[in-house]
Amino acid sequence: MGKLGEPDSALSVVTIVELTRGIYRAKSDTDCERRRAFSEELRRNMVLPVTVEIAELAGRIEGEQASRGISIAFEDLLIGTTALHIGYAVVTINVRHFQAIPGTYCLATLDPTEGSVLQNLTQVNDSARKIRVMLTAASHAPRPCDQLLPR
Repeated sequence: MGKLGEPDSALSVVTIVELTRGIYRAKSDTDCERRRAFSEELRRNMVLPVTVEIAELAGRIEGEQASRGISIAFEDLLIGTTALHIGYAVVTINVRHFQAIPGTYCLATLDPTEGSVLQNLTQVNDSARKIRVMLTAASHAPRPCDQLLPR
């Protein structure tokens, strides 16, 4: 649990881009509405901007990793460095995407077919170890986003 007044979970503004992109890529009106509802539910969390400090950290990490031949997707870089900067863990089904960001702690969600991301996060936060987390979108995940949504 965060200190008094601090949220336990947050979103990067970059995650809003990913969620919105997923809404407009939906193949049916039903999928579009489910994705929109999912996005609105996640937006109940604090949404964090990319600050100058986060941008500089991202630039340093990307430059260092690129010099080693390691490439990091720009969206993941910004989400991961935002989490690193504020001391949050990254919650994602794509842990591999964030492992290239040194110092970032990733927490994999449970298999999305076993419940929604929101249900899985509740289980994570109800565990003995309470942590503050940065949530990620799943619009570019290997599984369709629809599998992540509650039915």
